[in-house]
Amino acid sequence: ATEAKAEPVAEEEFVSSGDPALDLANLADYQIAGALRSETGATCAVVLSQLATDQVGKVMALLPADVRRTAFLQLQAKHPIPKPLLHQILQTIVASASRLDRTAASDPDHIADERTARQLRSMDRNTRTEMLKALESEQPEVAERVKGLLFVFDDLLLVTDKSIQKLLSEVETTVLATALKSASSDIIERMTSNLSKRARAGLLEEIEFLDDVPPETEQDARKSICDVMARLDEAGELSMISKP
Repeated sequence: ATEAKAEPVAEEEFVSSGDPALDLANLADYQIAGALRSETGATCAVVLSQLATDQVGKVMALLPADVRRTAFLQLQAKHPIPKPLLHQILQTIVASASRLDRTAASDPDHIADERTARQLRSMDRNTRTEMLKALESEQPEVAERVKGLLFVFDDLLLVTDKSIQKLLSEVETTVLATALKSASSDIIERMTSNLSKRARAGLLEEIEFLDDVPPETEQDARKSICDVMARLDEAGELSMISKP
């Protein structure tokens, strides 16, 4: 008899607690390994030192051999690190790792794209736009992938009211409702507070009456919104409360 194929395990939406050490412990092994693949041995050791012993082994097994060896040696050295610097390192790794899927620990292109996206996010909008255009000219396929990583759904909390309103005008209500079905109350409030009273009531009603949304469908809807953010940013029409 032919064996039935196992159903894929749905990815859970990552929600930050505000504590990077706690968030790190709640990430999957492949996410942590994916974020560490391109980091120095010292950074890897700092992050690994914050994990439970059994998880350290699992994460290290997913790292490239050269990174794994260096990280292990650095881990044994146990160099003290100031708490503010530790917090910053963990925050950076968690932000990167939380956006990675199961291919991240083994896909060099994914890691390279993520690193490029991080670099672009650290730039002001004009510089970021200039660099993206240069990348599009030389490597259009890479540029397209990187654009998909520039913004994440939680960035909606950083978008100004004026830009939220522009974004809402370009997103279908059904897509928005699907994306918001299991979103945090802060994001729902951020979006609905920029709608008219009637539109707000209609959107909340559509969210309420939606059946359970499959993770893949929700992810697609949220990506659509992130894509709109990227387009608005490229056109100079996206303003952020702080840097994305």
